[in-house]
Amino acid sequence: MKTTTINTQAELESLLSEYGNLIVEGNLVATISISVQGFIKVGGYIESGDSIESGDYIESGSYIESGGSIESRGYIESRSYIESRGYIESGDYIESRSYIESRGYIKSGGYIEAGYILSLIFEIKCEKMITSKMPFYRNYYSQMPGMEKFAGIIQEKCWDELCIELKKEREYILGLPCWHPLIRTHIENFLK
Repeated sequence: MKTTTINTQAELESLLSEYGNLIVEGNLVATISISVQGFIKVGGYIESGDSIESGDYIESGSYIESGGSIESRGYIESRSYIESRGYIESGDYIESRSYIESRGYIKSGGYIEAGYILSLIFEIKCEKMITSKMPFYRNYYSQMPGMEKFAGIIQEKCWDELCIELKKEREYILGLPCWHPLIRTHIENFLK
């Protein structure tokens, strides 16, 4: 797959359609921030050394990595993961087939869906959060106060088996006072 590289504002502007859209069939690598009035649609991955901003939507056929923030007035969609060193904000929804991680906040006007969602400042705002995996490692959960009695199965079982085993204890686990609300939401989704 061909990779398009953007190092200057002039190179970015030369790729824009007459409507201000950025469409790249292959991968996109930018050493500068990417800011367009229209949408961003890339067939492969998007890597930016700085922020990514779209007046419409952002769509990637693979992952999205940003050295700054990722912002879209529409949706943000990735067929792999989304990582940002800044915040991630969408006016519509944010969807990733793998995970979403941000060093800043994550905010969506609609839902956020991914395997797991993690804001390193624990600030996530959306109408609905949909996850299927747990952030952090097994030791984190097995060492939480009240979870000691499950430490053996947490360490030994695969995640699918662990989910089946712990569903019986769902109410007890969710009732423990040790969980941050975002971790509690991940647990609720995991133990459905």
